[in-house]
Amino acid sequence: MKNLFLILLISIFAAFTLIFYTNTESDLISTKPPEPPFIEGNEFCGISTYGKCSRDYDCIKDGCSQQVCRSIYEKEIITTCEWRECYDASRYGLECKCINNACQWA
Repeated sequence: MKNLFLILLISIFAAFTLIFYTNTESDLISTKPPEPPFIEGNEFCGISTYGKCSRDYDCIKDGCSQQVCRSIYEKEIITTCEWRECYDASRYGLECKCINNACQWA
């Protein structure tokens, strides 16, 4: 009986994994972003990867200075550890969000 319960539990976990994590590598490939937003003569210089997402929680800030907005389904982005004022998204009123199924600063 314990073995049957264990098999059932593993089956449910496997089904959940297949349903919610069926992204293929081609689904996760992102394109290079256009120029960052222009703010009153001063540009925000963070980067959006436009990685795949379906909700804001799928998007995270990455990079040493938190200047990259990427999908949780993409690999970690390694950047140099330097701080520039133009990386401060809050200064420009920007957040890392999912817009039209793409992670980007908005």
